[in-house]
Amino acid sequence: IDYGDAYGELSKAVKLDPGLISACEDMKEILNVVSQIAKWVSKKGGIKQHRIKTLSSTLPDDRELHTHLNTPVSGLTLGKNEFEVVVGRVIGQASRHSDTPLILGLVDREQTIFI
Repeated sequence: IDYGDAYGELSKAVKLDPGLISACEDMKEILNVVSQIAKWVSKKGGIKQHRIKTLSSTLPDDRELHTHLNTPVSGLTLGKNEFEVVVGRVIGQASRHSDTPLILGLVDREQTIFI
């Protein structure tokens, strides 16, 4: 999804229907949160690579967890992953926006950072 384009199109709609101003403000807020998250992920949460490697090395390897298989993010497929579980370590909070639910950043055993 290109949130910037969506915001631009919504801004055009507001010109035609001023009643959409609150929707435009909401979209601007969403765009801000998405930008913060993208920045956080690209900077790996401000954590050094050595620390990420250490955290990910302490995670369980590819094995069964009760009735589910522990898999890294890269092992997931599009659609339903019924018996797959991604195990990760929390490395930080990706967004601190007051109206946004808690968004945590994690690292899996392949050192992939995900939200």
